[in-house]
Amino acid sequence: MLAEPSEVSDHATALPVLPFAPTASDDLQEPPVLPVYAAGTYTDELAGIIWAIKERSRPRLCRYFGPGFGRAITAALQHETAPQHETAQQRCILVPIPTEASSLHKRGFWPLAQFLKHVDLSGPAYHLLEISQSPKTRRSGAQKLRNKSARASTLRGRFQINDVLADSLRARPVVLVDDVLTTGATLAEGYRVLTAAGFSVSAAAVVVATPAGGRTPVLPRNQLTGESP
Repeated sequence: MLAEPSEVSDHATALPVLPFAPTASDDLQEPPVLPVYAAGTYTDELAGIIWAIKERSRPRLCRYFGPGFGRAITAALQHETAPQHETAQQRCILVPIPTEASSLHKRGFWPLAQFLKHVDLSGPAYHLLEISQSPKTRRSGAQKLRNKSARASTLRGRFQINDVLADSLRARPVVLVDDVLTTGATLAEGYRVLTAAGFSVSAAAVVVATPAGGRTPVLPRNQLTGESP
């Protein structure tokens, strides 16, 4: 894990563009995208541990990511707020990216919830986003194997707002949280649904992010097959 969280917005190509008023000096600059902070990089040992958590059902390993993930979340909460302004930070709410029922059934646990369980935070995460029950969101195959456009296409309409919570929380800024950042398409869809419902999404935090350029690490054969080295 990184000693300090890293802003990894330039690693992902599908993050949402933030509202801005371009000026003449912005002509040669990239428009601002959602700031994302990561606790580590999805390569080598960290990739192997994440793989073991998700594919070998080892939720106890999530505890090793707690301190680093907590620092990444704190950085996201402080993105537009000076550290001493505690009141403004406390107003922010964490909104985790939900998981599919099929994934929950397969693993028997929700990896992101396990990561958050080991983060020392003063406030809870609110489940403002839910998986949509619309048939058009059904898909097959691993999302991480899709390219940018395919990921965005399959994610469109995947989430819906939890109306029970929305009315009481709408005035509070949101920080999205997820486990692995690849293209940013999942965060972009969460951002789209929340902003369409009137929420202000200020930043996001993830456990790990793929390296710049989006290269997904190739795991050793023994990890892919479960064989001993």
